[in-house]
Amino acid sequence: MLLMLKILRDEFTLDLVEQCSFQKQRVMHLVMPSRDESIVSRAIELNEQLQKVLARHDDLLAGRTTTTAPRFDHEEAEEEEELEQLVRSFL
Repeated sequence: MLLMLKILRDEFTLDLVEQCSFQKQRVMHLVMPSRDESIVSRAIELNEQLQKVLARHDDLLAGRTTTTAPRFDHEEAEEEEELEQLVRSFL
């Protein structure tokens, strides 16, 4: 448990958390003027994923157990890659 807390508080992890938080805000800011429903929908999905990551980090830091176990789904990985490309197209 002590090792887990040390990992959660290391500089790299904290930087990733900060980036997730910033990108969450940025995605919504960039997509708000869009009238394309598919872009808005995908941006909302990305925002929800970022929120889940931030919530999981907070839960781990607080010592709370989380009910969502990490899983790998090839379709989900492809969707995430598409969402990353979408975000990059806004930058």
